[in-house]
Amino acid sequence: MAIHMKDHLPVNNVVLRDLQCLHPVVRKAEGGRAAIGRLCQHMRKVTKTDQLCDNVCSEWLLYASDSALDRTTAEFHNDICAYWLHVSNMVDTVAGKKY
Repeated sequence: MAIHMKDHLPVNNVVLRDLQCLHPVVRKAEGGRAAIGRLCQHMRKVTKTDQLCDNVCSEWLLYASDSALDRTTAEFHNDICAYWLHVSNMVDTVAGKKY
């Protein structure tokens, strides 16, 4: 079974590898900023604009340094969907979406 999975899963796919940066535990990992930048480069092919990439990279810096998330990372580490739902519902000081 493991041999079949190794031969048929796209483990060498760079996009899938870079998506690991979205895991809550990896939020502050050294390679996270570079990974999100590479993902944005792939998205640029679809969106045909640099604006998305610029916004995501700058928001990533804020996200990675947000100490409020330090307390919630352990709470959601097994449920990435619930974690990102929580992150996407966070508000800034003027009640707008934080990320």
